[in-house]
Amino acid sequence: MGAGAVALPPGRDLAPDRTGRHGARPLDAGRRVSTRLAARSAADDKAGVMVALNPFRDPAGTAARLGVNVKFFFEGEEEKGSPHLRAILRAHGEKLASELWVMVDGPRHTAGYRTMVLEVRGVVDVGITVYGANRPLHAGNYGNWAPNPALRLAALLGSLKDAEGRILIPDFYDDAVLATAAELAEITKAPSMDATRQSLGIARTQGGGKLHGELVLLPGIEITGLSAGTTDTKAANVIPTEAEVRLDMRLVKGDRIDRQLARLVRFVEGQGYRVLDRAPTEEERLSHPLVAKIVSGFGYEAQRTALDEPMVMRVKHLLESVSPDRLVVVPSTGGSLPLSLFASELGAPMVTIPVVNADNNLHGENENVDPAFLAEGITNIRAIMEDDFSDRWVADPRLRLLWSAYVCALQSRRGSAIFPDGYPRGLA
Repeated sequence: MGAGAVALPPGRDLAPDRTGRHGARPLDAGRRVSTRLAARSAADDKAGVMVALNPFRDPAGTAARLGVNVKFFFEGEEEKGSPHLRAILRAHGEKLASELWVMVDGPRHTAGYRTMVLEVRGVVDVGITVYGANRPLHAGNYGNWAPNPALRLAALLGSLKDAEGRILIPDFYDDAVLATAAELAEITKAPSMDATRQSLGIARTQGGGKLHGELVLLPGIEITGLSAGTTDTKAANVIPTEAEVRLDMRLVKGDRIDRQLARLVRFVEGQGYRVLDRAPTEEERLSHPLVAKIVSGFGYEAQRTALDEPMVMRVKHLLESVSPDRLVVVPSTGGSLPLSLFASELGAPMVTIPVVNADNNLHGENENVDPAFLAEGITNIRAIMEDDFSDRWVADPRLRLLWSAYVCALQSRRGSAIFPDGYPRGLA
């Protein structure tokens, strides 16, 4: 790939197959589903890797005429929470220094239009386990007498939100940085999602009439998994000993993981629970009528780039000039990437260019991509690579640019050679 590029193997960062429905050979190169290509992690993030690489070295011989030098940074642990990313960025910060990061990741707007995203939300997984008796009990012999942890957990979860989906945890929204007038204007201009609502079979959405773009600028909590007892052919007349939920907690600009987790713990305690970070002892079971274990996984916070950031304005101009097709500017996407780590360690602004179709079955069976969108994505990324960023849009003439699929990096031709000594350790 030349002296100016660093890359990890494409397709390395795969979401684990938790459905068991990817087929007998989930890692096949790909297969067609209607007019689309389906494969394990086809959209997230094999598509982004290929879209970033193709303009740089096109096998057809039409590689981009680079206006800036290019680095590629492919991080392979995003689906695991990127536990080593901060250390890598810190260790190689000087070599990765830049004025802009361009992320090639995520879905386009649901209406199919080209999209530019300014914020990705933060995320942390939370597990809550509620306990009942210390052994399974017959539902007939002990029902109405022994507490049922499944019912207790259901009541606890039902108290998290009101009928419109607003989170009822005190102070949960207090740290969120409000959208600017310009960001709200972009949200208002975005295409309607009513067709998406109908295609999903949803009669009425939540949010009290707010637009989707407004709602993803707020922190969130969603139930992504529930477990208690058994169902279907494995069902038994047994009161379970415990009930467990997995919560997906999303953060926006201004939120901190520790503060949001502390608010959740206080809320559960306010419902009368003794909260632990481990399973209760027998003594604790006998001493406290309500016991819950709350644990959290690795997470990261949100990152948002201002709409009036000069480099972002330049990218927006480039994307609008390369095609007459509509460009939707999204102040915040609902999904998450560890971009806050790049911001804190490297300090450069970031913009995300999604390339895949929104209905790609992300992290599910038959994850797929529309080849036409991939072609458009390559054209868009090529336009950014070929620009020299030397005009009034950029004040600093020593431009260096970084980017990705899930991260690519660009550096001005006026600078020195990138990584003249070869791939830095830990990044090759």
